Amino acid sequence: MEAEVGGCLDFDVYEARFTPPVADTKVESKTEEAPKTTRIVVEGVTVRYVEDNRAVRVTVEGELAPSVVEAIVEDAREARSA
Repeated sequence: MEAEVGGCLDFDVYEARFTPPVADTKVESKTEEAPKTTRIVVEGVTVRYVEDNRAVRVTVEGELAPSVVEAIVEDAREARSA
């Protein structure tokens, strides 16, 4: 498999790509959404990440402090560019 992807896969890095620097809980993705959709809960609010080939869309399904939203969005930007 390493030859197929051009190196060794690091699943810990893959799983950590949507782990913002705020307290969160990962939510099990629905089978039909995986692996393109990741959900976490931050301060009781669901945050949904949807990936496609060119972008990641972040949806905050409720109200969070602007500083928390900014931290989540910036973390997603950094993860996408890494």
